[in-house]
Amino acid sequence: SLTNVSFCSAIFGFAFGVLFGTYPAIIADSFGTAAFSTIWGISTSGGLPTIKIFAAILGKDLDKNTNPGEAVCKKGIDCYKHTFHITQACSALIVLITLSLIIVTFWEARHKKSESMDDARAQHLLEENESAVQGNGHHLDA
Repeated sequence: SLTNVSFCSAIFGFAFGVLFGTYPAIIADSFGTAAFSTIWGISTSGGLPTIKIFAAILGKDLDKNTNPGEAVCKKGIDCYKHTFHITQACSALIVLITLSLIIVTFWEARHKKSESMDDARAQHLLEENESAVQGNGHHLDA
């Protein structure tokens, strides 16, 4: 429905502002300024292939729904409804992939932290045992 166009436009504008307003600072802070232009160029040109694909889908939909001899599609939302469904499905897929990557990264980091804590505990227990044995006048032979 087109009733939420203003809301969608505001979300898109906010996302665009965040991307081009704060993301450069995040990249510079994370990777340094020496390679900033290269990293920023790669980051911002990453969407070009998808824009080309979605524009081609929209063009085919408009051609399919425009009457012969006319330059404008007069079927309203039916002119581009299919394109919106395709982009919606692709966006949902990308959100799922992104969330999956975040979850996997989180669990891997948590697992590594747990392993390092277990190793530290084991080392501490080993040192305590050695201290106790040496305190009793016994020596450990390796």
